[in-house]
This record gives sequence, structure tokens and C-alpha cells, in this order.
Amino acid sequence: MGEISFWYRNWAISPPAFPARIVVQTCATASTNDLDWTTVGLITNVVNTNDYLYYRTSVYDTNSQFVRIYNDDVTISNAGRICLDDVLITAPMASTLSMSNLTVSPLIPVYSNTVDILVDVYHLFLAPSNIALLAIHGSATNYDGLASTSVSSIPMTCIASNLSVPGKWYRYKTTTPVPTNTIDTYVKYSARATFSGFHTEVTSPKTNRQFGVYPAWYDPMNAVYGTNQAYYVVYSCPTGTVWINEINYTDAWDDDNSQQFIELCGQANANIRNWTIDIRDGYGNFVATYVISTNYILNNETNGFGFWVLGKPAVSNADMTLTNVYSGDRSLPVYAGGRLDLRRSWGPYEDRVSYEVNSSGEGYRFAGKDSYDHEFGSLGLRGTSTNSPATFYWAEVDGMSPGFLNANQNLIGTGIQENVAPTIVIASFRIDTNIWITCNTTNNWFPTPWYSTNLLTTNSWTNVSVFSRNIVATNCTINFAKPTNNTPYFYKVVATNSP
Repeated sequence: MGEISFWYRNWAISPPAFPARIVVQTCATASTNDLDWTTVGLITNVVNTNDYLYYRTSVYDTNSQFVRIYNDDVTISNAGRICLDDVLITAPMASTLSMSNLTVSPLIPVYSNTVDILVDVYHLFLAPSNIALLAIHGSATNYDGLASTSVSSIPMTCIASNLSVPGKWYRYKTTTPVPTNTIDTYVKYSARATFSGFHTEVTSPKTNRQFGVYPAWYDPMNAVYGTNQAYYVVYSCPTGTVWINEINYTDAWDDDNSQQFIELCGQANANIRNWTIDIRDGYGNFVATYVISTNYILNNETNGFGFWVLGKPAVSNADMTLTNVYSGDRSLPVYAGGRLDLRRSWGPYEDRVSYEVNSSGEGYRFAGKDSYDHEFGSLGLRGTSTNSPATFYWAEVDGMSPGFLNANQNLIGTGIQENVAPTIVIASFRIDTNIWITCNTTNNWFPTPWYSTNLLTTNSWTNVSVFSRNIVATNCTINFAKPTNNTPYFYKVVATNSP
């Protein structure tokens, strides 16, 4: 129940008139018990006879479904009769606003970054006024600690707007940034808006604490922590700057397996402490996990890049020893294929590579098969890149090189983290047996497809887990199998600089 209004007058044609008393009441049901009704309006001494007067009251009552307006002839004696006209009863309404696109800048904070919080305000309904926003943040050493951590607030100010109608929006940003935090600190954040207006006692303040889009570079931790609380984790180095660079696994039972190793490459000074290398066979069965605990600051060995090696005792330049036994003298799977997950210390994937058996449909880069004598050969990345493996390609290397550049591999200087995502525009969309999306991309930002079946549901977007992506210059073509188990489907692309 919202606004109740009507015109009223005393029934008498001319004065004097007996006074009337009008009562307005609401109730959840059409009850016959007077005690169930609530009085929300009262007009006393109704004696106007020459013209109608206007009455209006407003409540915000989401429970009451019935209104009654009556002339009270019980409280007063000889009550005059009344006339009513143009009775209007509306649903409950209040001034309000919506918030979306809650995000941080930079998108992927490292330990040296201060962080701004941003949010968009839109759908200003019934002219809310005196709008003021605060960013709320708190930190903890683990995700569970965020629930009980103390929080601080920072005022936000409007930095941009679009005043066209429809589509009006205002972008707010913290007036001062969130201070730097140590590596692996969890920081939750939200935006809270207060405002004045019509019945804002039920709508203000309003809080947005959900991700605008769940960060793709947090995969698979969304399945662990959920997506109902926006947070970021302070990184030791930017995404895409450390990767699996070379693998020697051997594939013949009579080979010498003493040279098995996994090599990482990354920007100098990258801190990979407590990162893990998970080893699985080609079917996804667990083999071993190694936690990086030695030589975890990459040295500047080649043009601002360094290497880290997990290898058997006989491997030169090994920073950590492969000690697990998979089969015989092997630590790495061979005929069943292998899957290698490089994960940051708090769990998300940084790089995923499969070999021997192609697992690219499950999110892995396929390194291929090594047909050389594996005592001396390996699988390694080749090509030229400035700061990530995006422009490298996997190939057989005739002569393994743990701790050094691969043959025909060029690293040409230290890359720079991009803090602000580019604008991605979908140029074409086509449906046949597959979904085909063409869009732009730039500077190592990788578009990934997402879908939803209900845009009215909070956090309804899900990333497409199996897809193909082809990038030529600044053009990106994505395709994936057309879903058939629901209708309708909505699609979008999300850009991340995590390959």
C-alpha cells in the first residue's frame, strides 16, 4: 500500500452542516474484526459544503492489501454524511537508486599499489536527493577472516556522468585510495549510498557489495569462496608475468628419466613464494604438489627475466627437487599424458599446460608431444614476447635448457602491468551449430565468453568453460558449442590480462 488520495465534502447542500469524521484504515486481509485494521489517516470536522477538498496520505506498507474509508458515526453523534470522489490507491513507492559495476583500480593490485574503489549509480527513481557515497573496506589474512574484520570508510566523489535519458548514470570514485597491503592480504570492499526523498526511511542507505563481474583470474576460487562479497587479494606480481616455459617428461620406458623437469619463466624480481605446481596425469588424477619455498624471487638473468626449475636430482640449475614417484624412476606421467597447474599461493591458476594428451578443452595450453630422445630434448616455448607467454608457441626443443632461454626464444625487455582494462566491443555475433563472437582486443587482454539464462538473477553470469579463441592483431574470434539445455541465453565477453 502506497499513496491514498481522494476528494471529499460534506453532503449538506448549504450550511449549517452536521460535522463528519473520515477514517482511513488498512489491513492485510478483508477482516471483519476492527482490531485487525490500522488507522493511517483521519479527517475531523468535515463541514465544507460548497466545494470538494483534496486529501492525500502516503504509507509504505508491503503487507496490507485492503483499504477502507468510512464516516465515523460512532465516535461523534449526529455525524453528517460525506461525499467522496476520485479515490486513488497506489502500490508502495519510495525514492531509490541502483548501483552496479563495483570494481577497483588497478584491477589486479600488487603489494606496491594503492587501490581506488569505483561504482556506478543509476536508475534514480522518484528523484532521490542529497546523494552521498562511502566506500567500505576491511582486510584479513584469509577469506574467512573478512566476515569479522573491522572496516573503514572513505568518501566517494562523482568523477563522470552520462545525463542522457534513458541511460543516465554517475560514476563515483574514492577521494583517497585504500592503502597498500602485504602480499596475499584479502581486502573486501563495498559501496554504500545514503540519500533523501520520498519514503527513504525504507530505501536508504543502499549497499552494493557484489562483484560487477567475478574476476576471471580468480578461477577456480569462486567455487571455494562464492561471489557474494566483492574482494581482491594483493598479488606479488602482475598476472601473466610468470608461466610454465619448458617441460622434459620422457615417453619411453627405456629412456633415462633422470632429466625430468618443469621450468618456469617470469619477470625479474617476481615473487613466487608459496606458489604451487600441481602435477596430474592426462585424466586429471592427482600425482603430486610442490610448494615453491626456495629461490622464489626470480633473478634478472635475461633481459629482465629469470627462471625457476623443479627437476630430478641430476638436472642442472634445479631450484627444487622432484622427489615423488609416479612409476618406476619417473616423477612426471608419460603415456597417460600430464597436466601441470601453476597456482598462486592463495589458489587461483596462473598457468595451465598439458602434454602428450591434449586437455585444451579443459582450460590447458597444449604443449604437444615430444618425440625426441628425452634425455636431451624437451618441450619448450619459442617465439618473441615482451611480458607474457601469449605470443610464444610450443615446440619440440632439440636440446633441453633448464634455467636458460629455449632455442629460438626471445625475451625482449620487462613488460608493464596494465591497470585499466580496454574497452571491448562485440563486432559480430553468429549462431549455427556453434556460437561465434567477433570482438576487438589489445595489449595482452584476453576476451573470454560468459553466458546467462536470467538477467534478473543476482550473479547470473557464468564463464563458458570450453571455447576456442583466435587472435589476429587486434581482432579476436571466439567460438563454442551452442547450449541446448535452456532458453533463452544471453552472452557477453569479459577481458582479462591473465591468459
